[in-house]
Amino acid sequence: MMTARDNQPFPVSLRRRRVKTDDGVELSVQDAGAEDADALLIVNGPGADYRAWRGFFAEFSQRYRVVTWDLRGTFDSVALVETHELGPEAHARDLQDILRELGIERCVVISWSLGSQIVLEAWRHSPDTFRGFIAVNGSYGRPFERSANLRGVSSLKWVTDMVPEQQDLIGKGVRFLEDHRSLLLAAKALHLVSPVIDEQSFLTIAGAFSSINLTAYRSLLHAFGQHDAEHVLATIRCPSLFFTGRRDPLMPSRYSEFMARRVLRSELLVIPIASHYIPVEFSEYLNLRVEAFLEERVYGRHF
Repeated sequence: MMTARDNQPFPVSLRRRRVKTDDGVELSVQDAGAEDADALLIVNGPGADYRAWRGFFAEFSQRYRVVTWDLRGTFDSVALVETHELGPEAHARDLQDILRELGIERCVVISWSLGSQIVLEAWRHSPDTFRGFIAVNGSYGRPFERSANLRGVSSLKWVTDMVPEQQDLIGKGVRFLEDHRSLLLAAKALHLVSPVIDEQSFLTIAGAFSSINLTAYRSLLHAFGQHDAEHVLATIRCPSLFFTGRRDPLMPSRYSEFMARRVLRSELLVIPIASHYIPVEFSEYLNLRVEAFLEERVYGRHF
């Protein structure tokens, strides 16, 4: 059955390729823009893919080469839970394999959610790769423990535990949302998502998630939950920018605030009514701030 994932055509033409890692995983890589342009690499967290960055691709692929990929074990990057590593360290090696395959020596790395843990691992091993670092709704490690509220409850862990084992239930849930769109209004009222989020974009992301391999997804989350890269923050020396939403129930804004304090000469932008979905909720604002950051701090092009 067609879901919202299929109903919204992507705004730019993507190049799609397969990159094989040393341990045999075939990664699905997508990129757009001139191949000789300065590169922007998007690193998603588990459960998200390029569709969340529609507005970003549409804006920046006109002047940059925008690259992303399906994390191993998700979407079209199939990995075996029994034999392949699924933690941030393995994804960081994948990041380097992709850049090498695409002939990219340096780039600005942009992460969303748990993807920032991958980026911190990549910085630890290959800092010369980075022109700049942008983290959106980010995490620096042990997210289930550190995202707990004053009552000791982690919204991220609660959501993870609620993910059912049966794959078809997720798809049914998405179709139910499509048929009962008033539920999205309720989610806005409860501050689970921003009141300005675009309905169709949200359903597109939800539809994408319905196709994910839940066994691998749970294993991924477990590996990320055990990972900690807090000590890497103080070593970062490239221009850095952090975005967070005051209403983010999964990665509370104190995460990004902490990271911005630890990273030398970084910038922090707090959006009061944003939730965990800044790339979708505030795509235009994100684009404007990233553009200013690139022009002023990464490439030094002042006008």
